[in-house]
Amino acid sequence: MPHTLLSTATHDNKRGEDARARLAVLSEMPDAWARYVESWTELNARHRGGADARGAPDPADELILYQTLVGAWPLELEADDAPALHAFTERVSQWQRKALREAKRHSSWINPDEDYEEACDHFLRACLAVGDDNAFPRELDAFVRKIAAAGAINSLSQALLRMTTPGIPDLYQGTDRWDFSMVDPDNRREVDHDLRARALAAERPLRTLLAAWHDGAMKQRLVERVLATRKRMPALFTEGAYRPLDPTGPGDRHLVAFAREHRQAAAITLAPRLPWGLLDSAPGDPTIPAERWAGTRLHLPPGRWQNVLDDTIIDGGRPFEVAGLMTPWPLALLVQR
Repeated sequence: MPHTLLSTATHDNKRGEDARARLAVLSEMPDAWARYVESWTELNARHRGGADARGAPDPADELILYQTLVGAWPLELEADDAPALHAFTERVSQWQRKALREAKRHSSWINPDEDYEEACDHFLRACLAVGDDNAFPRELDAFVRKIAAAGAINSLSQALLRMTTPGIPDLYQGTDRWDFSMVDPDNRREVDHDLRARALAAERPLRTLLAAWHDGAMKQRLVERVLATRKRMPALFTEGAYRPLDPTGPGDRHLVAFAREHRQAAAITLAPRLPWGLLDSAPGDPTIPAERWAGTRLHLPPGRWQNVLDDTIIDGGRPFEVAGLMTPWPLALLVQR
């Protein structure tokens, strides 16, 4: 179905598209993630339970809470910023009550167990309370900062693939920038259209976007450039054939590569996957060091190719080092000129 809808966020998703992209990083580090969960479970054990609450939350509800906190933690949130942390806690509290009822394990909309729900809410608020005797918010913040760049690369890849694979891409409100929302009504908050208009008009240099990648303007630039390319070449993306490409070398498992072809027009998508294995563990921006692509090549078909993300021109007809195609952007969309 080449004209099917391609959507990564809707009014009813349970986690925002970039929250899910960040959580996908955990699948690359299961042992480390298990150790963090064990540590946090022990750290927060003093908050568990309450009057007639049967030790709430149970292990499954505690685990999904940690996952949600990691996925939804805003990049600009500081662990010692009490007002901002309180606002975030209120959002998570709404998510948690809905999640408990829709799981139908201890509570439900028809038969709510308010004692269990209140105990889980107390646990959440105690875990995120600001104070010298509560290390959890600082540990959570440090962990998110550690994996955030890898999550952002997943997000950028997801956005590029949605807009260039066969199908019609759908862009849910506000997801042109980072979307770490939770289930409705959190994912229906008002969109700051003025902010987006100003960012588009500013045309900040790429180095500035990278330096300030936390604000989401980097993702917005990607969306704007790729959608403009689709508008300029509609037949290529709505009717063009799909041809997978085969990179070679040590980094080939980390790269999704394919061509779209229609008559004399062609485009090549290069999107990284499993980015945690390509980055240093220290917090950084969502760029992949060139040395991580060393020896990984892709044969570019003959002709001149333009990377629509930064307007660089590349001559094809030969194997090309992937590092030269995906720096400083961690991905590429090449259009034959």
